[in-house]
Amino acid sequence: MKKLPKVTLSYEYLYQMLLAPIRTKLLLTGIELNVFNALSKPMSAEDVAKTLDTHPSNTRAFLNSLAAIDLLEKKEGIYRNSPIAEAFLVEASPTFLGRLFTSMKPDDQVLQNLPQLVQEGPPPPPEITAPLSSTYLPRDLTPMGWSTSAAK
Repeated sequence: MKKLPKVTLSYEYLYQMLLAPIRTKLLLTGIELNVFNALSKPMSAEDVAKTLDTHPSNTRAFLNSLAAIDLLEKKEGIYRNSPIAEAFLVEASPTFLGRLFTSMKPDDQVLQNLPQLVQEGPPPPPEITAPLSSTYLPRDLTPMGWSTSAAK
């Protein structure tokens, strides 16, 4: 059996990077579904599902996930917001940040092809089939290599 090398560093930072998209999705889904508004008062998963009109067992799994990332507290089957969720994720709070967070929602598609972009470079520009004219192209684009009839 091969002996493992002694490691003095922790991979915790890398592991947290891998978990970040999952935590972000949980946070944003909780805001979108109004989970934090509902849990300003403690209630069971069943009551949350009734209040939000969501699937009961999936709601329980989702609430457990939010509890696992410390946005909810769970005690004896009853859920409630953690202090940070109550302060920043409840619409009635004067420090509500839900709209800000949802506006910052990452586009899952933006970096989907990052490995390909790094390996191959950007895709070729789209082919222009119509002749360029100053009617459709502002003069300030001519220094970028575009030619217009007005620039000739």
